[in-house]
Amino acid sequence: NRRFICEYNSSRTTCPFPGVLLHGSRRGNGFAEGLQVVFSCDASYALKPSSSQTLKCVRSDAHVLRWDKPLPSCVATDDKCAAKDYGCSVHAACVLGIHGAVCHCNHGYTGNGTACTEMECGALPKPAHGHWSTRNTSVHAVARLICDDGYQVSASRTE
Repeated sequence: NRRFICEYNSSRTTCPFPGVLLHGSRRGNGFAEGLQVVFSCDASYALKPSSSQTLKCVRSDAHVLRWDKPLPSCVATDDKCAAKDYGCSVHAACVLGIHGAVCHCNHGYTGNGTACTEMECGALPKPAHGHWSTRNTSVHAVARLICDDGYQVSASRTE
């Protein structure tokens, strides 16, 4: 169990693991603040979103380490996916497999590929002497703990 109290403790020293690309690769294994990772796709695939080739580990306004751009996926660019409308969600990639083209939800989303929704992390516990900045607990959301006057953020394990 975790008990949240308002008393600052900056223990996270790296960004979350950026994952492994299907039909692509990642250069860079350092995930500390200021470091970058570079993604590329195999032949006949392109990055989606295209702006996510290089990601940098940055500190958010809430003092949380995160990537400065969305995590990418590799989407097929050849005629099999481009020539047909497979009905893929805007949060999915068209992927070529041995049985043809199929839609797969992007990282952080769940569903059948034609309908993808953001993954939920579950309800946030009520902290003592503070409150959360949002009720949104989707995987891409950032919830900031706002402490009452005189308190700072901290987390500790309880037995």
